[in-house]
Amino acid sequence: MDIPALDRVECAILHDQFNPLDGGVIFEAVKEFSSHLGYASEVQRIASSTSQDIHVNAGRHRVLISQNDEPLGLAGFRTALTTPYTGLVLPNAQDIVRRHKANTFVTIAKGMHAGCAALFGRAAKARRRVCGLACGGIVL
Repeated sequence: MDIPALDRVECAILHDQFNPLDGGVIFEAVKEFSSHLGYASEVQRIASSTSQDIHVNAGRHRVLISQNDEPLGLAGFRTALTTPYTGLVLPNAQDIVRRHKANTFVTIAKGMHAGCAALFGRAAKARRRVCGLACGGIVL
């Protein structure tokens, strides 16, 4: 069976309180991990990064890490909360989602800048060039 690779993976880490890490610490962690994958020399912090939201080009991947001081809505977890697997490994998952106060949202995407991927999906190469210009000149 041939299973296609995902274009992007998103993860929400839920917190009981908001204690954001410094963006520089997060960037260094991304650089260290990237070196294990063999493209540390290609790691660049994107200009849209802030002290809490880190946007990184890492080889042919884009890493976006956003630290948020507001909870995510229960509706956004509907699919995850209704799977039998979630119920087995984390029976109190709904309670955790209801009570969290902050979150860290992580997106790792292949190819173009993740924000552009959300706009165009699997775009043709010409559209990627246009998107690259719109996202600060990132052309793949």
